[in-house]
Amino acid sequence: EIFYDEETITRPVGIAFLAPSVTTYIKLNPGYRVYHVDGIRPGSSSMVLDHETFILNLTQANQPGAVARWQRLYGARETYGLPVAFPEDWNRLLDRLQADERL
Repeated sequence: EIFYDEETITRPVGIAFLAPSVTTYIKLNPGYRVYHVDGIRPGSSSMVLDHETFILNLTQANQPGAVARWQRLYGARETYGLPVAFPEDWNRLLDRLQADERL
């Protein structure tokens, strides 16, 4: 979800991210997400720069002799072509998705 400034409701100011669950559900593999944040330093934005999602394929992991291996499913910037994962970048992606049916 993208949050906008209260005055004009046009400037994106925040993002609510939803991450996968490590709890297994019927027909769903467990997953987790790693957030890359602009760290503690002078001038830091403290904003999320990117995130990567990992899953554990339970069908593969439960095969005889198999070793459970978490695998990277995707990275947000790479997958969605974002320069950074700031609210403005997600808002531009949303605009593109609404304007281009091929996306």
